[in-house]
Amino acid sequence: MTNVAIAGRVHVRGRWHVVELAGELDCATVCEAETVLRRFPLRVGDAVVVDLLRVTFLDCAALHLLSRTRVRVLAQGGTFHVVCAGAWPRRILRLGGLLDVLRPVASTAELGMDEPGTKGPGTRNKDETVPVAPDRE
Repeated sequence: MTNVAIAGRVHVRGRWHVVELAGELDCATVCEAETVLRRFPLRVGDAVVVDLLRVTFLDCAALHLLSRTRVRVLAQGGTFHVVCAGAWPRRILRLGGLLDVLRPVASTAELGMDEPGTKGPGTRNKDETVPVAPDRE
């Protein structure tokens, strides 16, 4: 059996919670990825950004995770964004009926995160690498 793992890194800059995922995001790793996505408390007005730029594979379990996470974030008064570039992740989102719902962007710069003054008062800055799952044999 091959090793299956997903890695996650969380950056908190002001109201922005950026979750960078890397590796295969599928039924074998979605539980570990969800742990990362639920790792931080949200306040009204916070924005969650799921960065899929380093994800090498998505399946329907990943789409379900993105959809559930979006619903949770919106229910808590936040905003939800997906970052992905290239044709294949957008095609998977389109086939799953989520392209128009998630409206992915190609980079965090498109969200205005890097503009001066986006951190706001009470800035919380945190950069944490989260080992999501140990290698499986």
